[in-house]
Amino acid sequence: MFFLRIIKINGIIHLKDILNGQVTVINKEKDIENLMLYNGNIATTEMLRKIGIKDYEISRLTNNCIKRVGRGIYKCFFTNDEEINNLDYILAVVPKAIFCMKTALRFYKYIQEVEYEIAVPRSLAPSKRSVPNTDVRYYYIKDKFHEIGKTMVMLGNRIPIYDRERTIFDCFKRHTEFSYEELKSITEKYLADPEKNLEKLNEYVDLMSLSVAARKKMKAMGLPIRRISPQKK
Repeated sequence: MFFLRIIKINGIIHLKDILNGQVTVINKEKDIENLMLYNGNIATTEMLRKIGIKDYEISRLTNNCIKRVGRGIYKCFFTNDEEINNLDYILAVVPKAIFCMKTALRFYKYIQEVEYEIAVPRSLAPSKRSVPNTDVRYYYIKDKFHEIGKTMVMLGNRIPIYDRERTIFDCFKRHTEFSYEELKSITEKYLADPEKNLEKLNEYVDLMSLSVAARKKMKAMGLPIRRISPQKK
């Protein structure tokens, strides 16, 4: 955990207060360094502005203190690319992203592959931004469903990710993206998971749109889904 000395009566304030715009900081190069250490070695233009760095100062410090790695995204000049957490990097580019599907499956140890897949509100679709040097798949979710099942986990920093039940729900909603063997393996590992919550999974099935075919497949795979009225495909 990093602290900065700031201009305030109490003397020392937690960095999150700076990012929330509650304080003014001094010693700008050191402030930038601490900000990036706090944020996975990545900072956006907006983050730099929040700690009092002006746009002209960002330009002056580029290739001296910081290095531009994407539109509005910077790292410390001497930071190796390997030191940048890809999850933090993706969130810097797409702040409303929630890690989902294969990224979540990997986190819960239901699959071995490492892939970056994110859920973003459908209303943001026109403003899709690519993530430099990282292959990311976007899923556009209805705004009213986007944050259902969102949880925060520690992966270096706090990372937004869908919980187990939302992840399983999404897998069956998009069951055509998986082979029978893949989906069966995922389901078996979920059912063997002591932290599964079948009641919550049923709540998600009731709450969000799911095709009849997908619900039948869930039952065929051994998931105890309640009998519910048919929904639109």
